[in-house]
Amino acid sequence: MGPDFFGDYLAVFKKHRGLLLFEGILFILLGCFAIATPVVFTFATDFLLGAIFLVGGVALLYHTFKTWGISGSWLSLLAALLTGCAGFILLTKPVTGIIALTTVLGIYFLFESALKMSWALSFEQKQKFWLIVSALISLALGLMILAGLPAIATWVIGLFVGIDFLFLGLMLVGFYCSLAD
Repeated sequence: MGPDFFGDYLAVFKKHRGLLLFEGILFILLGCFAIATPVVFTFATDFLLGAIFLVGGVALLYHTFKTWGISGSWLSLLAALLTGCAGFILLTKPVTGIIALTTVLGIYFLFESALKMSWALSFEQKQKFWLIVSALISLALGLMILAGLPAIATWVIGLFVGIDFLFLGLMLVGFYCSLAD
């Protein structure tokens, strides 16, 4: 058995079981929405991230010029330009941005799977099942994304994030139910 990182939190989880149920239902609903409209969800994600990066780049640029001359000014300028350019590319070349985001998402799912599996090792047997199922699904999603690029990029973010959210919600509801004792 792995280290017990979450043992002290089991009592907190039991105390706030209702929050687990609320989160679970919310993620189930979000997952169903994303599964039903994957292309819309994918392009909306690209647009939202593009806007965030562009605004962030402008804010960093403003800050850099206001504080020019302090140590790290050139690095701050580089960070501002990279952030702003990333946002500009996501907004003006959405398919290119979506391919990049899809690659990052595939890698994210692989890391998420490892984290969920390590988390599962910290719990008792009855709490482990849904965590392990969720970890295996995240692993499968990550591998499928990376194997299918670039052909699947325009719809896969919406669909796979939807699937992941759906199973995350089911895991949270399952965890909620396991804490009833």
